[in-house]
Amino acid sequence: GAAGRVAVVESALGEAAGRAKLAYYPRMPGNSTLHPRAKWEQRVAFQPARRRAMFRSRRYDVRVETLSEVLRAHGGGAPVELLKLDVEGSEGGALRGVADEDWRRIRQVVVEVHGGAARGEVEALLRRRFGRVRYTADEELRRCGLDHGILTAAGGTPPCGESLLQTT
Repeated sequence: GAAGRVAVVESALGEAAGRAKLAYYPRMPGNSTLHPRAKWEQRVAFQPARRRAMFRSRRYDVRVETLSEVLRAHGGGAPVELLKLDVEGSEGGALRGVADEDWRRIRQVVVEVHGGAARGEVEALLRRRFGRVRYTADEELRRCGLDHGILTAAGGTPPCGESLLQTT
């Protein structure tokens, strides 16, 4: 089981520690975000009659931590075999919050990305760290006019010269 291997961290991820306002969507909590204006662009995926209810949000003041802070507090310096991020618009900030010494521990990354500029930033950051980076578009959302998909990164040689786990 996952007992002892999973930690619930009640904070948002960002480039720097601090506080931020989280838009919580009760009818779609997995879409809650620090970036509600960017989320509003996704409204085209919903019928007009549902948009108002789906995008009604409550705002909460939340703690923001860097990914390095979370890794150090809960990882004990162990390698991170797979880092999976779904942070609803905070992908670039979350990844910029990883210190150089912590990148050396991360073997593979899977990150959900939204939009061209944000995707480009995250893809460029991953290419500096990993030998293989691939984008897979969500075709269903593309038909709705949304640029949304998954970036995966693995392999190569990180700056410290260690070999990374190769995917098969």
